[in-house]
Amino acid sequence: MEIKSPMELATEALSYNNQNIASEAPKLLLCSSIASVSDQGSNKGVTPLAGIGKEHPELNWYYLYLPNKELKRYIGVFSGRKSVKLRKPSGEAEERYFCFKVFSYTSTDHRKRFEQCAYTKEEYTARRDSARVVKEAFATGSTRKLNALTDEKEIEGNGWLFVCAPLDQLELILSAMFPRQYLVTDYNTHRAAVIPQRQMEEFIYLYESMP
Repeated sequence: MEIKSPMELATEALSYNNQNIASEAPKLLLCSSIASVSDQGSNKGVTPLAGIGKEHPELNWYYLYLPNKELKRYIGVFSGRKSVKLRKPSGEAEERYFCFKVFSYTSTDHRKRFEQCAYTKEEYTARRDSARVVKEAFATGSTRKLNALTDEKEIEGNGWLFVCAPLDQLELILSAMFPRQYLVTDYNTHRAAVIPQRQMEEFIYLYESMP
């Protein structure tokens, strides 16, 4: 019996939208430059976003493929642990923090899980607890709980970074960082590819509940 990885299952679930998040050569979205984006405000500090719903209906799950070093760097920026330097129309630079829901996946991490899984009672308990955290995080909209799953990982290899955020803020951040990184696009619309909330929840739950 062939065992499919959560990434393969997620890819199949997205096939109707012609999105392939398992491909290592994703189509890229050319975002606006920092100079063409209006000032997002001068208030310094973290910009927290609770989740998808009435409060922030513009939030969606987007994703991009990154080399290992950049993957760790962008996790830090998108989760609010690292600042990003933005330039106002006046030319003045300011450091801003953003806090979005994030989740990462690398085939190296996944393979390591299978190879090193002890299949013990402790491992079962750990997977059960992680799955419970996923359910609670999506039920309550808790960014902190969901991001803790990524914060605790020892990330190895290149891979995918999934982020739940307003598209304009993602473009603002991406255009301000170097080297420039790009969101994956939908092959039909040529716009930033969006993963439905329900599918993202199921993917993370499946990945965290299995070795």
